[in-house]
Amino acid sequence: MYELDRVLEPHAKAVSAVKFSPDGKLVATASADCMVFVFDVASGRRMCILDGKHQQGLNDIIWMRGSDGYNLVTCSDDRSV
Repeated sequence: MYELDRVLEPHAKAVSAVKFSPDGKLVATASADCMVFVFDVASGRRMCILDGKHQQGLNDIIWMRGSDGYNLVTCSDDRSV
């Protein structure tokens, strides 16, 4: 049986995607409010807010390996990535 561990800071609109980083230390949430929140899994503390150039809500996010570590890629209802 599952038990509630913590509640993360909410977005202004509905959440469309939740993805853990490959190492499991971070979790990213994407929302119809056009923003991504990144949280530390252990503490639940919000580490940063990513507010890109999307004109409409976010559909999904993915962690991708880059030359400098992991990056987040977003896609939106405005048909941009």
